[in-house]
Amino acid sequence: MKDKSILLMTYRDSGAESIYHELYKHTEPYFKKYAIANNYEYKHILIDDIEPNICRLRKLSLITNQLQYDHGQKLGPLYDYIIYSDIDIVIKDPTYNIFDESKNLIHKDITISSDSHGLCTGFMIIKNTIFSRVFFNTCTFLKPTTISEFPRSQKSADDQEMIKHLDFEYPHIRQNIDGTLSEGVVSNVQSLESNIRDSFAHHHWWNYRTQEDIDKVFNTLKP
Repeated sequence: MKDKSILLMTYRDSGAESIYHELYKHTEPYFKKYAIANNYEYKHILIDDIEPNICRLRKLSLITNQLQYDHGQKLGPLYDYIIYSDIDIVIKDPTYNIFDESKNLIHKDITISSDSHGLCTGFMIIKNTIFSRVFFNTCTFLKPTTISEFPRSQKSADDQEMIKHLDFEYPHIRQNIDGTLSEGVVSNVQSLESNIRDSFAHHHWWNYRTQEDIDKVFNTLKP
């Protein structure tokens, strides 16, 4: 029987013309292998938003929804943990156990990957706690949709800048969020070659890539 205490979650906009539609056809098999190997529940959610910044903000409400209690069955939270991943991340080692205590990776309520720009919300491990539920509820409530609504320390209307802003401004939040999951765990296009080689997952940073770059990546994704 599948262990439903841990959810692996991804999402994308539903437009067939979107490059993310093509991307997901290539990365989906890796997510499914990872979920099967670790006995996780897997959900891929389609949304209707196509404007990139608003689309990225939707992950906040999607995560919030998955953290909620199952009031109909009165069972409490459906999941103890949610592993959230952007779909431009490829799981290289589906047998990797990120919760293995010997790896000493999960210390706080929310663990977020890190790259050269600081915390990167493309990959997050979220423990279903009161703090996590309140935090993502707050993010969903606060999410800006116009430039006039940005906090001064926030650079753009997306989930990553919002979480960076909250992490920077409030010590209580920093006590409950670890934004330093290393590039040795989730590498990216600017990581050291050793991290890219040895990481369990790789973030391809799909934004701002040319079609030629994208085609080269597709050619390497052979499940």
